[in-house]
Amino acid sequence: MDNTKLIGRNDNHIEIINNIKCIKKKLLGNSNDVKRRQGNLEQWHLDLPDKLNTPILIKQDSISAEYVYEWVDDSSTVQEIFQDSLGLTFTQNLYDVFSEISKILARIHRISPTKNENVNSIKLLSRPLIALTPEEYADASGAELECLSLLQNDSELIQTLNSYLPQDKYKVMIHGDIRLDQFLCSLTNEVWIIDFEEYSFGDALKDLGGIIGSVFFDVYIKIFCDTWELTDEGANEQVINDYLLKKEKALLQEVSPLLEHFLQEYQSECGQNIDIELLSINLGAFLLERVLSRAKLSFRLSAVDKAILGIGREFIISKYKLTQILS
Repeated sequence: MDNTKLIGRNDNHIEIINNIKCIKKKLLGNSNDVKRRQGNLEQWHLDLPDKLNTPILIKQDSISAEYVYEWVDDSSTVQEIFQDSLGLTFTQNLYDVFSEISKILARIHRISPTKNENVNSIKLLSRPLIALTPEEYADASGAELECLSLLQNDSELIQTLNSYLPQDKYKVMIHGDIRLDQFLCSLTNEVWIIDFEEYSFGDALKDLGGIIGSVFFDVYIKIFCDTWELTDEGANEQVINDYLLKKEKALLQEVSPLLEHFLQEYQSECGQNIDIELLSINLGAFLLERVLSRAKLSFRLSAVDKAILGIGREFIISKYKLTQILS
């Protein structure tokens, strides 16, 4: 039996069951959170639309919180594909992949809502920025505390997030944890969506912000990493600054048509226009959450993560920034 362990917040293994290659996922965490995520998964299995590309559930054990899904062979994450394409001329295949992502999200957002009082939106991010519980403080890494100490002193940021209200037209069933690595792409450009532990009634813009935020996150990681190479070569501050601005402009010009295409495809599928300023707040919140997630693994916050934290803040406070990039 292949028992290869995979990286993730859960205990994930590749196993062979009845000659079928599978991924076995055991949910980890405190009991209340595990039950919440189990409820989300089970609701997703009830709501799953016909012929939506997502791995088949082979079996489940609700008592042990274990779920076994069929493995998608010969696939890569869309994040891997995008990262390999960044800095090169984007192919039509990449545009087609983003079209498929838009259609998959639109189908999920059209599921008849299972409404409840809680709306999964970026407003939830404001709570830990105001105060941590004693348990959260005790469990936090040094980098998390450093990150939160920067954000907790930013009254304008906290007020913007805390006052955010999802518009009724965007309140739908959402994936809830969208990133580019939540999509798999086969050799024939067939796209699959995975991981529905945060499936819930929420703000559609949170899902869309996750796609666009993932793109910008990878863009800025590449910009800063390429710039560090100049530092190692002994370049002076002016040369580094000029290179940074030139690289940022070039990569943003490269990705903006792809993002416009993605949004146009989504809007065509859903039949409504997207408020770009509200979307900007959501993508900024995604960047903050991404840095906080990375911080869980570190004692100190890196200079790159601090820079991305500032960029995320700018997308939240300066809501016109995304409109400028897309235009």
